[in-house]
Amino acid sequence: MIIGSRGAGKSRLAKRLSAITGLPAVHLDRLYWDKEGESLSITAFDKLLAEEIAKENWIIDGNYIRALGNMLDRSDTVIFLDYSRFACVCGVFARTLLGGGYEANVAEGYTGRLDFAFVKSVWRTAEKNRERYYAMLKDVKDTDVVILKNRRECRKFLAGLKK
Repeated sequence: MIIGSRGAGKSRLAKRLSAITGLPAVHLDRLYWDKEGESLSITAFDKLLAEEIAKENWIIDGNYIRALGNMLDRSDTVIFLDYSRFACVCGVFARTLLGGGYEANVAEGYTGRLDFAFVKSVWRTAEKNRERYYAMLKDVKDTDVVILKNRRECRKFLAGLKK
């Protein structure tokens, strides 16, 4: 399970881990958003998520705080991308403006949006979510927790898995 703020690179990491391990990557944004950018109902999303986490093996990425408890119960490893707000905002710009892969983790046909309100939201929620994630992870038992503080640490982590 990969958690972190929007723009941290959760989906990109999930794809890379999937390529290394052979485990399927499940992107919560793909479950939650349709191709018009409309969200599913909570009931429909929960049903899709339950189907995915019931499977034997997976790598799930997303920051849907409400859903993390269910995923955590079935996870053997949690990777927390605890990046700075600045790094996350830069990640949002990179994926949107440079084609950094946003289209790969949302419903087919939806291209996403980049506007001031979205960027402001990323900036404001990064700190709040960080506190929530640490509070959630402090009580985790029988689950490996990996905290990566920046993209360099993430690259080193991936390089270590490839050996």
